[in-house]
Amino acid sequence: MKSLSSLSFFVNFAMKKLLLPLLLIFLTSCSLEKEEKMQKERLIGVKVYPHSAWFLENFAHREEALISELKTRGFNLVSMPLWNGRSCWYDTELFPKSQIPFEILKFRRLCREEDIAFAAIAPIFFDLETLALHPGKEALYQNLRRESASWQRFVSPCDTAYQRHKIDLIIDMAKNVNPDFISLDFIRFPVIWENYPLHTHTDSILFGAWDSRCWNAFHASPFYPKNLPAEENGAPIKQLIKRHRPQLAAWKKAVISQFVKDLKNELENNHSSIPLIIHTLPWQESDFEGAIGWMAGQSPESLGPEAAYLSPMLYWGLTGQNATQISSSLNFWRDPEKSFAILPSIPWSVVINESPPPLAEWSETVNLILEKSDGVVLFHLEKILQDSSIDSHKKQQILNAGKRF
Repeated sequence: MKSLSSLSFFVNFAMKKLLLPLLLIFLTSCSLEKEEKMQKERLIGVKVYPHSAWFLENFAHREEALISELKTRGFNLVSMPLWNGRSCWYDTELFPKSQIPFEILKFRRLCREEDIAFAAIAPIFFDLETLALHPGKEALYQNLRRESASWQRFVSPCDTAYQRHKIDLIIDMAKNVNPDFISLDFIRFPVIWENYPLHTHTDSILFGAWDSRCWNAFHASPFYPKNLPAEENGAPIKQLIKRHRPQLAAWKKAVISQFVKDLKNELENNHSSIPLIIHTLPWQESDFEGAIGWMAGQSPESLGPEAAYLSPMLYWGLTGQNATQISSSLNFWRDPEKSFAILPSIPWSVVINESPPPLAEWSETVNLILEKSDGVVLFHLEKILQDSSIDSHKKQQILNAGKRF
């Protein structure tokens, strides 16, 4: 009996030795197949804002219903902010939880179960609640005034204490929610880009930041033009900007890209290497005399190495772009070496108050974008679900047709 028991032990031991490697091979194979499938499929995403009155009226306590709606519409990516200023919608020690009747963590789990990628939108320098508490942190435009339009009011990008606060908040969100992507929005110097078609004269565009923090930071940086004549050193800001745009562009791009590098380092230090989607303006280098650099502080060269996706905001109706200009803009933001992908953000119908685009224009533009990009993110769910026109079905067909490579 003892010998049979010993034999049974060795048989079981040998089976475990054989089955474990086979199980690992099987699981690895499944993981690779899933990864390969994800790589082959374009991201067709939509932005959702859970604190809006429309959302709460339609999806309060209805996390499963939202998942069903996303699946029905063919989306495999949802982008959603998890805080607004200092109001968070999940439990965190940084701020009191803002009570909304929608469970973010439950929704995150459901997305994972249904193979819908979840991107947490992180607004960086747009933060009205911080400005309400600390008005001295606000960025000024080149006319040395604050902007009245709420979405154009930024915290100074040169406020290092605020930068640290924002990184801490993103790290906390990464630990608690663990999104598939972190989508960095308002990651630039303030520019009122939405109001200006491409034929606008460069000198009429409002941009910043000229608060004392940024002025002192530029002056102390290695990019500040050296050995300026005394009269130029004390010249009005507008004159200094016009004469030294290359230096201003290099400094601004360094400020923005350094923030992103610092964030990535912190994520890695906290074992949360979550890929980044970085929102950019829709401009290219030839627009407004290179203003993408010296106004906004953005470029493919400075941001691309830090991103999984760059996401130019191609709101073509607002900026008066035609198909040729959009194609050129996409060429500017794409990476020929594919170290990063491109995921444009586009409107479903209208953004502010322009007329809805004809279906033929929408079809031509979206097909062109899908041809040159790795997917799209639609702005936003409310517009899609409220669109009762017959065209909405055709628009969805256009998106679904471009879903795979």
